[in-house]
Amino acid sequence: MVTLRRAFTTLVLPLALGTLGVTVGACSEEASPPADGATEAGPLGPVEVLVRASLDVRGVRPSPEEVRAVLAEPGALDPLVASFVDDTRFARAIADVFAKAFRTRVDYYGLFASDFGLSDEAAFHASIAEEPLALAAWIAMNDRPYTDLVEADVTLSNDLLATIWPVEAVPPSAEDGWVPEGFHLARYTDGRPHAGVLSQNAIYWRHTSTIDNANRGRSEALSRALLCTSWLERPIDFPKDVDLTDHDAIVEAVHENPGCTACHATLDPFASHLWGFMQTNTIATEWPFYHVEGEHDWMTETKRPPGYYGSPTGGLADLGHAIARDPRFVSCAVERVYGAFLGRPLTLSDDGALLAHREVFLASGLHLKALVRSVLGDAAYRGRTAASPYGGAPEGAVLKTASAAGVATAIEGLTGYRLNVYGRRAVDTDEALRGIAGGSDAGYPTEPSTGLVLVHQRLAEGAAAAVIDGLGSGPVADRLASEDLGARPAPQVLAELLLLVLSRTALPEGPEVAALLALWDDAHLASSRPRDAWVATLTALLADPEMVLY
Repeated sequence: MVTLRRAFTTLVLPLALGTLGVTVGACSEEASPPADGATEAGPLGPVEVLVRASLDVRGVRPSPEEVRAVLAEPGALDPLVASFVDDTRFARAIADVFAKAFRTRVDYYGLFASDFGLSDEAAFHASIAEEPLALAAWIAMNDRPYTDLVEADVTLSNDLLATIWPVEAVPPSAEDGWVPEGFHLARYTDGRPHAGVLSQNAIYWRHTSTIDNANRGRSEALSRALLCTSWLERPIDFPKDVDLTDHDAIVEAVHENPGCTACHATLDPFASHLWGFMQTNTIATEWPFYHVEGEHDWMTETKRPPGYYGSPTGGLADLGHAIARDPRFVSCAVERVYGAFLGRPLTLSDDGALLAHREVFLASGLHLKALVRSVLGDAAYRGRTAASPYGGAPEGAVLKTASAAGVATAIEGLTGYRLNVYGRRAVDTDEALRGIAGGSDAGYPTEPSTGLVLVHQRLAEGAAAAVIDGLGSGPVADRLASEDLGARPAPQVLAELLLLVLSRTALPEGPEVAALLALWDDAHLASSRPRDAWVATLTALLADPEMVLY
């Protein structure tokens, strides 16, 4: 990544350090090639695969010991990478994958903590957002079948949700296994059927519906999330003579007009399962509750009995079972995981690889850990363009773009630094840094952007200052705890920081260490404060493009 690093230090670091009057010309000196022999345009080397897998699965860079182990014996890579999914930090990776599907990580839900007598607005909205994602993580971490996502008879609640939602804790048992921190297994007590995410309030608070929309928008959201299919993307010849302001005219059209029935014949029966979640008033304290008495409102509104693509169903639990048996449910999960880990849009050339991973997923009993392990060994994931036994030659992901959330997680893992706004992580809300970095509740872009660079820069600066001022934690703070930060760093210390922060081996007398020493000298000359020189040097490490492009 030499060219990227040179461009970054030439164009971006002056912005980061300009307030100190620091000259960074020394940092644009060409760095030594990767220690593991990978080239900028070629397949990833063992250490680069190790870094990518660790960031994707655990959210942190590999430890120096792990890097050294792979350098000493490349054969150690595969078992080491395969073990990452057993780390509890894998839960966050799974939650992030499905966050793009359910889109529950929004800034606000339209209702507020104060509506329920609570004061912590940030915790209120964040708790709601994580309900379906915590269930997905619980399923993955405990090697439960993926079908539990739509068939589980439990939900995940924390203490805050338990005060406003009609749930009761499930008595702990050995079968529960790992449970996300702060959450516990629970069941709703208001008479709703239990069908995994199909029963969770978070889904219906995020995807609301009016009476006229008749849960169709909710059905579309669930279909996209669980089946990767969309009624809205079907080609239709929409009738132009329907009065969309007339409720009766709409009802008649969806039953009689051929331009409408093509979709509504399957959409409306799906939507008819969801009438118990319809809110017909604006009283906040009524919103947490399921309305058993409303389950049959489809009889007067759409007149379409519950069904799933032509097969009658008996209710919400049956809908969950029908989705679980649909081949698209499994294929959609494979597409989500594969696409998220490759970090690029999927194309027809990926179909063969998707089929191969699907077979592994099925053979495992639909365990997400097995699916992720399969993807971690994929040729395209490791940067190689290779033919699949099932057809196609997926393009190798030579370079991936980390999301702003991924960058923030990696920096926090190194330094303990977290930038919060109103009690929530700044990169997780549009009001703060998520929108600036190009993200939304639908996820982050797969290409780098100016906004992402600026967010990365801000996080690097803040983390560097926190560590040097004694406010940090984690491996970087631990390494510097015994150093004299009032003096020029020893070359060996900078070599160790390169390994710790960027997983790059460098000799104390090598060009990268020399460039960092020159940067320290320039910063010290500009400010006359060793503290500023240390902050500038650590910022340069944390703001390296390999924190974003990996």
